[in-house]
Amino acid sequence: MKFIHLSDLHFGKLLHGLSLTEAGDQRHWAEECLRVVALEKPQAVVLAGDIYDRSQPSGEARALAGWFLTSLCRLGPRVLMIAGNHDSAENVDYLRELLAGEGLHVSGVLRGALDHVTLEDAYGPVTFWLLPYFFPARVGEALGIPAPPGYTEAARQLLAAQDVDWHRRNVLVAHQLVLSGTDAPVPGGSETMVGGLGQIDCQALDGFDYVALGHIHRPQSIGRREVNYCGAPLCYHFDEAGAGAEGNDRLGIQVVTLGQKGTPVEIRRVPVKPLHPLRNITGSLAEIVQRETECPVPGAYIHAHLTDETLPEHAQERLRTLFESQGSRLLLVTRRIFGGGSDESARLGADAERQPLDQLFEAYYQMQLDRLPEGQEAELIREAAGMVEELVSAGNEVDEKAAERLLRFALRQEGAP
Repeated sequence: MKFIHLSDLHFGKLLHGLSLTEAGDQRHWAEECLRVVALEKPQAVVLAGDIYDRSQPSGEARALAGWFLTSLCRLGPRVLMIAGNHDSAENVDYLRELLAGEGLHVSGVLRGALDHVTLEDAYGPVTFWLLPYFFPARVGEALGIPAPPGYTEAARQLLAAQDVDWHRRNVLVAHQLVLSGTDAPVPGGSETMVGGLGQIDCQALDGFDYVALGHIHRPQSIGRREVNYCGAPLCYHFDEAGAGAEGNDRLGIQVVTLGQKGTPVEIRRVPVKPLHPLRNITGSLAEIVQRETECPVPGAYIHAHLTDETLPEHAQERLRTLFESQGSRLLLVTRRIFGGGSDESARLGADAERQPLDQLFEAYYQMQLDRLPEGQEAELIREAAGMVEELVSAGNEVDEKAAERLLRFALRQEGAP
């Protein structure tokens, strides 16, 4: 049984104010993905949540998702999709019965009996169990029991209530934070509201021949190789690009093949070149200008880390003009101050656990814009920090998303909520 494992498409994603949907980056990836599907001819394509970047996506993001999902179905595989924490569960669930008749099986709202789809190959049936993003309280509601005391117990009780034939092959599709003992997955950098919330021990998922996970943007296994995050399709944060641009090469289309029950699962990745790779460039303004003039790398999105002791006059304008002349685009400029083996961002990270959240937000704001927030900006950051601390601790899903949007606005990462 060959299937393709995708997750965290985040259609409509904004990268420092740039819409990756409108700029064509996500459409380019989708076209490349369709090309891989046409060549691989899988029996199924799994989308493990976060189809959209926001619960109320833009018209452009909806149009891209509609075209992509329709094109996938026309290629022949069954398409199996769940809602992630960024998606609106109800929007994903809309018209699910009708869509199932067209080969698109969606599960947005958690139910006591999980939606599942059984496909056949030469070795018999394979059942795909669709588990949308959940909170323990929702599991309690779905099963008609008191809310389980934590995410791991919630997962155990929910899966124990399913009519799973463990003598046959089973695949779980989920969008959660899964760890193994004290070993947590390595985040990519663009995930939001991950932290220590919602942890599920991978032992609660034992028995499944493959667990197709979404939520973490860096490709990796957790606990055992069959419990797998396929990662996001593109770098959605400059931290994910690596020191230069090598992180772009980690991403690709994940192809999974199940053989006979009990035999090793084959997992491989088909590389997909992004339309605009993310690049991190470090040096003084003079060094960067000289290096990038002599050896330009066109067609990239740039984060320039300046090491000048004082910010050179018109540095951002000079860099923007240089990169635009090469077909690249400057998205972010920060100033890194080296001394004693550390820099601004390293000192911020080292002290993070001891600082109040509003101070961390202010420090991050200063690091990005080279000034402290004032007036309404400062008040907005304080309000966002208070909302995040209060609502995350309470596990309030709806208000948590509102706080998340407010925080991104306060840090000038997107338009007002």
